[in-house]
Amino acid sequence: MSLKHSKHDPVPHKTRVGIIDLLLLEEVRKGVPNVFPREVRLINELLKTYPEPQFWMDLHLGYQLHSLAFFKTERGAAELDQAYRLFQYDQAQKRELESRAKSLTVDVNEPVQPLPKKPSPVEWASAVDI
Repeated sequence: MSLKHSKHDPVPHKTRVGIIDLLLLEEVRKGVPNVFPREVRLINELLKTYPEPQFWMDLHLGYQLHSLAFFKTERGAAELDQAYRLFQYDQAQKRELESRAKSLTVDVNEPVQPLPKKPSPVEWASAVDI
């Protein structure tokens, strides 16, 4: 299995490494030998269920992990699932706002119909039958 980005793989390897860097403790990333191969396998598995890279880049647990294997535990899976549901909700809200904004935009190249001319007070007074 190649770690290079392919047409069938929507998340490039560099992004996967970036996700690992964001989620793991620095001491683990730099101090544990052979940590990346294991963590890359784990992130590959997790990306099958949660495929949006933006979700992973925006994921803030409030703490960093010793391993992505945390997400294989009951607590970790529950936290990840809840975070993903919130991410999906936020994405749906953004799409809705974007569609509403598009419906409110005006094409500046479209000709504008002039407003009807209002009569002046003198014209109005002379037109009124007393």
